[in-house]
Amino acid sequence: MDTETAVTFWGLRAEGWTAVGTVGLAIITALLAIIAWDQSVAIRNEARRNRTLLAVDRYDFDPILDKAQRKLANARDRNLFDEDPKRYRIDITTLLNYLESIAIGIETGIYDEGLAKTHLRSVLIYHYEEYLGDSAKPIEKVEKKNYVPLTRLYRKWSAEPE
Repeated sequence: MDTETAVTFWGLRAEGWTAVGTVGLAIITALLAIIAWDQSVAIRNEARRNRTLLAVDRYDFDPILDKAQRKLANARDRNLFDEDPKRYRIDITTLLNYLESIAIGIETGIYDEGLAKTHLRSVLIYHYEEYLGDSAKPIEKVEKKNYVPLTRLYRKWSAEPE
């Protein structure tokens, strides 16, 4: 056996096999980095969906929001709201501030808009029109200018088909 044949394997010397191994490790490392990045994105998206669900559930389960909604519903049902809307300003502000926080969360990417829309679209449109809409009864210190992100979200969602 000659010297050239003894130091090669499948036509590659030791340096060649080192290069093949290095390229293989680089490919494996790149694949692992892609998988890690994909998992990271999936984890972030799942966390955003979970935050969204927690936020939209507050509409139904938060005791302060529940109290405000009950008080406002009672006032509407008994026609008390039209007599003295200022009396309900804090309850209205509580409800609108909650919806504003949802709008801000969507704008900043903290909440998943599609998921929030599925849960709150009709609620947001109803309350916005009831308290800030063009035909809403004016209430001192409850003004559209104080709810810019909410107004943007209302316009967007109300313009889209259900």
